[in-house]
Order: sequence, then structure tokens, then C-alpha cells
Amino acid sequence: MYIALWAIAGFAVGSVPWAVWLVRALSNGDVRSVGDRNPGSANAWKAAGWRLGLLVFVLDVAKGAVPVYLASELSGVDGWGMMLVGIAPVAGHAFSPLLRFKGGKALATSVGTWAGVTLGPGFLVIFACLGIGQAFQRTHVWSVMLASAGIVAYVSIWSPEPWLYALWAANTAIIMYKHRAELRRSIEPRSWVRRVVRRA
Repeated sequence: MYIALWAIAGFAVGSVPWAVWLVRALSNGDVRSVGDRNPGSANAWKAAGWRLGLLVFVLDVAKGAVPVYLASELSGVDGWGMMLVGIAPVAGHAFSPLLRFKGGKALATSVGTWAGVTLGPGFLVIFACLGIGQAFQRTHVWSVMLASAGIVAYVSIWSPEPWLYALWAANTAIIMYKHRAELRRSIEPRSWVRRVVRRA
């Protein structure tokens, strides 16, 4: 029963569209009218400046981290129960009923979930992989896929539990679905990588 309640709470928290609400309230704009029209922190940044973008990012990360942490600390949820609680805010963000089930791409909320599940290191793994990916190539979605690979590699070393692999698989499936259009794009190496390859 506790697991179901925490999963429902996580989905509800995840579904809160901070980017849409805050951009509308503080700049009278629509985050879905800029960039790739995704209701997330990157477009909040573009629509209303870096401060608001950063605030939305922190709130979206918290949507994943807080339910996971509280479920663990207050109710002792772990294992397969934590898999359900962990994926709930990601699903809520990606398929928010408050946006007619057309939510964001769930990257920041995924960061929060893995930060909560791993008590911190997952956050660092994701950002290290995103940084490496962006340093070598320009196609953002492939940096996201590298981050996903980084998480499953970390899980394999840190705690190769079946429920963690299931959480990773479900999370990656949602991320890939939300990025399905971008996944058709090929990797575009940075100019410095092209120069190195030409000289090799």
C-alpha cells in the first residue's frame, strides 16, 4: 500500500509543469513556443532567461529526487518497490495529465530519480557523460544516450540488482520515446574532432 501511495504521489509531483507555469507567470510567455517546444528547463532558459531556466531545472530535478528519497527514508521502500516509485515522477513529467499527456522529455527528472536512488553519484555520472558527449559532438540526443549508458555501467559496478536494471530500462524507454524524432539524426562530431581524425 505504501509503495502504491508513493508511486501515485511521485507521478503527481512529476506531472507538475513548472516550466509552463513559471514562464507564463513571470514573463507572460509560453515555453512551448521556443526552441524544440519542449516544456522543460532548456526552453524556459531561452524563453525567460538563465535564472528562470535554472530554477525550473532545480525544480524538475527535485520532482525525481524528493519522492524517491522520502519513500526510502519515511517508509523504507526499496527493491522493486523503489523501481515503481523511481519511474513514477519520470512518467509523470513525460506524460503530464496537466498538459494533456504531452509533457517534457524527462531528462532533468531522470537526473533527480537517479540522484535519489544512488544518494548522489548518479547525478555526477549523468552530468559527466553529458559533458563528455557534448565535448565530442553536437547532437544532444546522443549525449543523452551516452548518459544512459553511463548509468547502466555505474549500476553494473555499484549494485547490479535486477530492479535497478529494470528502472534503467524503463527510464531509457521513456527517454528514447520522448527523443524519438532526434534519434533519427546522426552524430555530428565537433570541428576539433574532425581535425584530429584528418591528421591521424
